[in-house]
Amino acid sequence: MSGEYEMTRKSTNVLRAVLFTAAVIFILIGWLRGEAGMVFMKAVHICLECIGIG
Repeated sequence: MSGEYEMTRKSTNVLRAVLFTAAVIFILIGWLRGEAGMVFMKAVHICLECIGIG
């Protein structure tokens, strides 16, 4: 019984590591492409439109 639990725990840890690595890679790609600034500017425009300033 403990052998099966250990295998599940190891595979869960490997899956977490792979997903974390993929997330970091995608965040870096987006940052290098300037996506963060683009999203921020869109958010500012939406907020200004809702308030009625823009």
